[in-house]
Amino acid sequence: MRTMFTPLKIAGMEVKNRTFMAPMSLGYESQDGTVNEKMEAYWLRRAQGGVGCIIVDATSVDPNVPYLGNTLCFRDEESIKKYKSFTDKVHSYGCKIIPQITHPGPESISAFFGVAPVASSSYLLEGAPGDDFGVAGFVTPPMYRKGLADAMERMCASRARRIEMGECGQRRVATFFLHEQMLANYRALYDVTAQAFDLPREGE
Repeated sequence: MRTMFTPLKIAGMEVKNRTFMAPMSLGYESQDGTVNEKMEAYWLRRAQGGVGCIIVDATSVDPNVPYLGNTLCFRDEESIKKYKSFTDKVHSYGCKIIPQITHPGPESISAFFGVAPVASSSYLLEGAPGDDFGVAGFVTPPMYRKGLADAMERMCASRARRIEMGECGQRRVATFFLHEQMLANYRALYDVTAQAFDLPREGE
């Protein structure tokens, strides 16, 4: 407890104390995924109260596949501007804020609007061009029950196949999904975003 209210540095971000507020799934966001007065007032009160860092609810990047009803979405430049205005107010209290950026994939409620939810790519299972490690699993279309059942039966039929696929996946991850490599990709993406919206760079 002695260090609770002492500063904490995480990479290039320094938090004034070690109190964090996790996502609350409040549903206060507007239906179009933008920040509104109700959501802003809730989080600004926490920032004003002395919280060191706020992590907001799931923030999707594709308006066609929302995570849940009334959740944030960086759907266009206007929505990002609204979010930046909100974060500037949070920062005015010395509080940091982190968006929980996500693509909900098969967890999206888009099916209710006639849009089939889309899962992650097949690269991890089948590999990208130039990857000859082999197949690490079976890819099936989202929400295709027979395809899912068939894939599970094929996996259950052979223990040797399951082990071989697991080893293929481990080799692929160890080669193409290195921690530092993924961090570098995210940093490069952040730099592009920071430049476009005049945000502070790491170390600034």
